Amino acid sequence: MALKFAVALDLQKLELQNARVQNLSSAPSSPVSGQVYYNTTDNKLYVYNGSSWVDLSNSGGDPSMGGDLSGTASNAQIVSGAVGTTEIAADAVTFAKLQNIATNTLIGRASGGSGDPEEITCTSAGRALLDDADASAQRTTLGLGGAAVLSVGTSAGTVAAGDDSRFHTQNTDSGTTSTTFQVGSSGSGPKLKNNSGELQVRNSGDSGYADVRCDDLIVEGNLTVNGTTTTLNTTTVETGDNEIVLNSEISTASGNTTGGIAIKRLDSDNSTRRDAKVQYNETDDVWETVGGVHTAAVRTHTIARKYTTAVGDGSATQ
Repeated sequence: MALKFAVALDLQKLELQNARVQNLSSAPSSPVSGQVYYNTTDNKLYVYNGSSWVDLSNSGGDPSMGGDLSGTASNAQIVSGAVGTTEIAADAVTFAKLQNIATNTLIGRASGGSGDPEEITCTSAGRALLDDADASAQRTTLGLGGAAVLSVGTSAGTVAAGDDSRFHTQNTDSGTTSTTFQVGSSGSGPKLKNNSGELQVRNSGDSGYADVRCDDLIVEGNLTVNGTTTTLNTTTVETGDNEIVLNSEISTASGNTTGGIAIKRLDSDNSTRRDAKVQYNETDDVWETVGGVHTAAVRTHTIARKYTTAVGDGSATQ
């Protein structure tokens, strides 16, 4: 049976040997500051600090501390919620005290809303930007040209934006406000031009027409060729016309001239022309042929003309 004392015991600084702290399965009721007991349920030693029971031991042998503390502990652990608004001294936590992170990883937050920091993988492209010394080097890494450092505006030397007059409206339904398009970005390509409803292909300087090459060409209307030579590199020419008019551009009799159809022929030297022709001689007013053996001078022959007339009534005989 325990012996009760109604007064404090003063041991005069003598040892209390073979003493045992009170063992209880739960905290005693109505404690006072400094009261201790050993909890046989969790096997921990507790002391009452005037407002709560404080655990004086942990499974590792180091004290589990709470409240305002100072000093050192080899394996101190701060229990969850023990540090509320208490501030950690500035610069007190070093990088070595942080958890390890993987290579090419940034600490931030990718998830929506605020929350705990997260590891964010940094790509090689991102590393290249971070390694660049300045903005100029970063523009080079990103492949940006000089436009990246120009101001937005409407005058020369600025980046066009908004209602800049240098823009034109392009819409597949309503068309475009531009009358000229240049093919290619170097400024040397041909231009497609709308000239009062006529589609023209112009040279880069818009000083003349440009050459056009295509495969099959179908002309729904009339075909007018304004040039000095029309060249057909074909094997067969077919036409639905029953009459071909040569020298059609003359407007007065003084423009009458000898003309016809020629077949190209070459002499044995492969250069001297020996063309064969069927032509109308404007001077003699006769049709004639021009031709002969290709190794000799060509000869001109008048095509004979036959005239017939009726004599009498056309029925009498003799």
